[in-house]
Amino acid sequence: MKTRKTVILKWMLPVLLLLFLGQRGVVALLGHGKLERKANPLEFAYSFLASDLLLADICRKISPGAFLTASMSRSGTQISLIRSQCFYYLALRSADAGYCSEVQAVSTFLLNGSQLGRTQCQRDVEAGRTLRVTGGDSEWLLRFMGVVQEPAAQRSWDSLYREMLRKGDLAVRAGMLPDFSAPDGRVRGCIAPEKMGCGNMDDPRWFCYARRCLDIAEEGRREACLAIADYLKTYQFEKRLGRSFSMSGHILGLLEKYPGLRPAAEP
Repeated sequence: MKTRKTVILKWMLPVLLLLFLGQRGVVALLGHGKLERKANPLEFAYSFLASDLLLADICRKISPGAFLTASMSRSGTQISLIRSQCFYYLALRSADAGYCSEVQAVSTFLLNGSQLGRTQCQRDVEAGRTLRVTGGDSEWLLRFMGVVQEPAAQRSWDSLYREMLRKGDLAVRAGMLPDFSAPDGRVRGCIAPEKMGCGNMDDPRWFCYARRCLDIAEEGRREACLAIADYLKTYQFEKRLGRSFSMSGHILGLLEKYPGLRPAAEP
């Protein structure tokens, strides 16, 4: 029988390593050949958009090596490839086990993702399991779909997303989203900055900064830039409300590693 101390250590070791090494560091130390980098905010949102539109081409825009971790989740669901997760959601929403061929389980020495693979996907579809997934950031998606107008008063980006989904506008605009799946790591099919309302390339708004990130060829630097953009999004929102929002240690570390990415108009 496991003692309480053993159970605590089992949960704490992955958490401590993630804190000290970061997700990429853990993968480099104890990882899996398929894992390359943490999924960026757009790729994470794609996995939900694809199931809403029942459109596999959106899943195919995700880098095959982009991953997510959830170290405190139950064993078997602690790490996943976000592209596989996208096809898993799509398989369940469409009741089509054919999409399960694109679902792959991954695990590291510390993180077990064995229950997020093809076999489980097929079982879930055959059992008729239904799944209503919600998540991702609607504003990230809509900005990169060329939605320039801010939602009207008393409305949110989520409500605008749902309205556009209902009218079919999201399906029309899905082709505008950038493609992160190229083997060389470069981003394909980037929307023109002008279509996002970013005519001035020095525009300090978070989504204009994020669009500039996509022009960076080096994948590590580009993904760091997108993480900083995600921080800017929250910072600028809180600033409009008159509230403060401090940088996390992770963002400070990225700015120290890549000083050229520091936004000119932000602290």
